[in-house]
Amino acid sequence: MVNRHICIIALCSLFRCFAQPEPCTTCPHYVKKTVDAPARFLFIAGLEGSGHHSLSNMFAMCVRRRVLCRHDRELGQLLHGNRSHPTGIFVYGRQAAADIAALRKRFFARLQHLRDAPRDRGAPVLYLLNVNADGATIPDAGMMSYPNFGPPDKVLHHPDMQTLATMAEAAGADLRVLVVLRGARETLVSTSVHRLGEFPPWPEEAAVLGNSAAALASELALVDPRFVVCAPFAVATDPGAHRGAWASRLGPALHPGLDDALVAVLAEGRAVDTTAVDKTRRAIPAAPPTPPGAYDPHVEHVEKMLGLVDAACRRRGGVYVEAEA
Repeated sequence: MVNRHICIIALCSLFRCFAQPEPCTTCPHYVKKTVDAPARFLFIAGLEGSGHHSLSNMFAMCVRRRVLCRHDRELGQLLHGNRSHPTGIFVYGRQAAADIAALRKRFFARLQHLRDAPRDRGAPVLYLLNVNADGATIPDAGMMSYPNFGPPDKVLHHPDMQTLATMAEAAGADLRVLVVLRGARETLVSTSVHRLGEFPPWPEEAAVLGNSAAALASELALVDPRFVVCAPFAVATDPGAHRGAWASRLGPALHPGLDDALVAVLAEGRAVDTTAVDKTRRAIPAAPPTPPGAYDPHVEHVEKMLGLVDAACRRRGGVYVEAEA
């Protein structure tokens, strides 16, 4: 009975965090105090199938131009290593507490070093934490989507934005989290239709995506909204077609140096396949089990969990880029 009461209290507290239209002083999120630093750190968060490969191509071009974007392989490996048997600073269910603590100590030190790196001191710089933005796969790290890689225990293999935000703030590193929002059906088609074999069949993938969306929403609810920038898939992954939204709102929210000229660079990168994607994989022919517009409980399940992510994105203090008409 005591455990039941504790669970009810915890759920009510979490609901208050989602429902609050502005930063909630009673919610257990970590308040963001490091703002407007010339060096920023960007993590791109989203479900698998929500555009990480397109974003990799975009930011890889920015890294190659050496104007604003940087990529640090050590940080990426500390976030996620060892592919489907992950190790890193997050709780993946396989590491001892001492091992996680040691990796977090290294991650913290690396954040501080990059924050104060002599070559970039005082100069605007955007460090990319994931999506393989150096044009080659970080060994064993993947895209760090929700979830990342496959079995066993695939659904447990995802980052933790609350832990990342807490560590960044403690290190005095100015972190931004770009959350890419894609529709439930479109995400399922991207994974279980276009890449069936690499991803599970539709019913199983719906359960995985729903669980992952709930995890992401919970983590976002536990951090100050000022860490968070949210944008729909169409806008986030196509700066050429949505240059106005990028130049006026999305780009500056990620870093003030992401001006119109650099948005053009991102658009150029999107058209170039610079990521080390395994092109030997052959898709298994598949089609959605239900036609568009028909009722599908699997789509409904993912939709309602994505609704929690959207609610966490809309809290006052964060940046929410609306889809263009």
